[in-house]
Amino acid sequence: MKITIYLLFIVFLLVSCSEPSCYEQSKDYVAQVKKLSSEFIDSANEFAGSSPLIQSSSHFSDMQDIRNQVNSLTVPECAQIAHDKLISYMDFQTDGYMSFMSQAGDSIINNNFENASRYFYSWEEEFSKIATEPAQ
Repeated sequence: MKITIYLLFIVFLLVSCSEPSCYEQSKDYVAQVKKLSSEFIDSANEFAGSSPLIQSSSHFSDMQDIRNQVNSLTVPECAQIAHDKLISYMDFQTDGYMSFMSQAGDSIINNNFENASRYFYSWEEEFSKIATEPAQ
């Protein structure tokens, strides 16, 4: 009987001392990324809707600044894959607009935006894994 109680106590200690979930580790990171990614998307939409191109440059600059802010965040190890995909999305999105502004060929422009789209959806999937509280 004493051994059973002792083993139960050990199991209780191990469970209570376990590492926090990725959700718990990433709360601050998730909040920052939600805000910054929303700002980036807003700037991208404003860029796409602005005319003439000279007005677009401020939105493009905003996008680059936001990307740099995201890149400078402290990233929990468990969120690194999502973070890398977000940075790739932002890079391809800004490359797409840069290639558009420099009047690069359609294939280059389309390739950048297709890659941006692919990384965006992949990021959303990964991000939802860390931003969703696990079931108890």
